[in-house]
Amino acid sequence: MTDREQEILEIIKENPMISQESLAQILSIQRSSVAVHISNLIKKGKIKGKGYIVSEEPYVVVVGGCNMDISGRPTHKMILHDSNIGQVQTSTGGVGRNIAENLSRLGVSVKMISAVGNDEFGSVILSELNTLKVDTNGIMVHQSQPTSTYLAVSDETGDMHVAISQMNIVDEISVAYINEFHHVIENAGCLVMDTNLKEDVLQFILNKYAHKKIFVDTVSTAKAIKVKGLLDKIYFLKPNLLEAELLSGYPLEQSDLSLFLKTLPVKKVAISLGEQGVLGRDEVEIVKIATPKTKIVNTTGAGDAFMAGMVFSEIKQLPFQEALRFAMSCATHNIEQTETVSKSLNESIIMNLIKERM
Repeated sequence: MTDREQEILEIIKENPMISQESLAQILSIQRSSVAVHISNLIKKGKIKGKGYIVSEEPYVVVVGGCNMDISGRPTHKMILHDSNIGQVQTSTGGVGRNIAENLSRLGVSVKMISAVGNDEFGSVILSELNTLKVDTNGIMVHQSQPTSTYLAVSDETGDMHVAISQMNIVDEISVAYINEFHHVIENAGCLVMDTNLKEDVLQFILNKYAHKKIFVDTVSTAKAIKVKGLLDKIYFLKPNLLEAELLSGYPLEQSDLSLFLKTLPVKKVAISLGEQGVLGRDEVEIVKIATPKTKIVNTTGAGDAFMAGMVFSEIKQLPFQEALRFAMSCATHNIEQTETVSKSLNESIIMNLIKERM
């Protein structure tokens, strides 16, 4: 590939819908010359053809929230209405961001659509994702809204005492903004989204891209309700037992779960049963995977790791039972780390965990 062809390819990657006339103006060359270079790129397999959709490795698009998490814990018994000596920690978070990081650490190419503020927290989030080689071109940098921030204060035992969340910026991810990335979503191998998104955005994505493999993280009972009427558009759903009860409309006992899974109109589903493992169903079978023996250090982020494991397995075309084992092993590995997303996560570690403990 020539230097000029490489230059044109990089411009097309940034804007796949750019015209030959605009390319000519940017490069200060004749339009006819652009046409020749485009033809050569198509022949070399670097571009798929009309629309300039660039040929690349399968990738996953994650649409969801990016947060900065701040946590405080006093060294001694908490004294209310007073300053307490203790520890304060900051870390990047957000369900969508966490899933994107997990996928990247597993070696999956990821493009993220989200929003951060034009502030220090937003810069940190973007810097970390860029270091992980997550494509951040879809992350809006808002000029007036601050980056989503979650502040939690625990007591001396580690139990949460109070928390405050400021996540208004997620509402800036609108249908119009999603539409700007149509070509990116349309050409993705899988699409992942969390229910922190506005209801109209969730509905738009699920209706417009129902032909894609859409993985949905329900996040919480309050937010799971947003997708209740759109379950038939979802490829894979990951609720816990409480969220499953909300979607079913009635209390669920262990004996009811298999019937519930059969009637749920999604293609694949996995219900987290906490320490009892996970119960999953695809188009063929219902499978229960037990939780391996685990030393629990931090349960935060385990669900995000599980979702990433399921998406990874789909990209690798693993059978459903193997996919559940891989995802459960990702969650198990995460639980044994102090971080919300394990910095040591990779495919090799998970495969070894499966061999040793699953």
